Amino acid sequence: MTEANHGSDIRTLDTKARIDGNQWVLDGEKSFITSGSAAEFFVILAQTDNGVSAFAVPRDTAGVSTYTGHNSATFGLRNGPHVNLVLDGCRLPVDHLIGTDGKGVRAAVTTLNYSRTMAAGISLGIARAAFDHALAHARNRRVFDSSLFDKQGIQWYFADMLTRIDAARLLTYRAADTLDRGGDVPRLGSEAKLLSAQLATDVASTAIQICGAYGVMENAPYGRYLRDAKAYEIAGGATEILRNTIARSLANY
Repeated sequence: MTEANHGSDIRTLDTKARIDGNQWVLDGEKSFITSGSAAEFFVILAQTDNGVSAFAVPRDTAGVSTYTGHNSATFGLRNGPHVNLVLDGCRLPVDHLIGTDGKGVRAAVTTLNYSRTMAAGISLGIARAAFDHALAHARNRRVFDSSLFDKQGIQWYFADMLTRIDAARLLTYRAADTLDRGGDVPRLGSEAKLLSAQLATDVASTAIQICGAYGVMENAPYGRYLRDAKAYEIAGGATEILRNTIARSLANY
């Protein structure tokens, strides 16, 4: 979906698709394609005469290539490297159109409703990893003749983090259950991601504070937790877009 000039707004795109005889021809470039260097198959959104449409694009199609550029490398989520995807005269059979011509935005929104619940779960995993590592450190660290965890102020940090993690987990479970039942996925999936992504960033930051100098060392895991958590406040639906989605649901609340 994402392009250099189009992030959250995918109603119009710079990537174009046109009919040439019995084939579609795609030209354009996509940005921030997660794990794109290893992908064997892409689902592409492109602008047609009828609006935005979705296309199935095998990687070995002529005119398809990827590269890592200055606007694709990210400081977080490095385990799934982001690449730019180039479509240069990419020719596809007419049956590689997914769904209906001009209805690609609707298909993308449906996918995002599912992926936001998944992103909430990933964010919870980041939060819990940061929490667990910080807790182990606090229990083992000796300060002023007792463990760091024995200090009441430190215990309060953990109490607050655990309470918020448990609350976010319950909301994420509710979103997943609603998804399975075909309920109001846009609202609950957005709520789950909004809460969990912000929580993960906060927990990672607090874990660094608890661990002091060790928290900011390069060989400690907290830098990765913080970078990955912050990335999920943007990837798959920025917090501002999530708030818009939740607010729209209030019309029928």
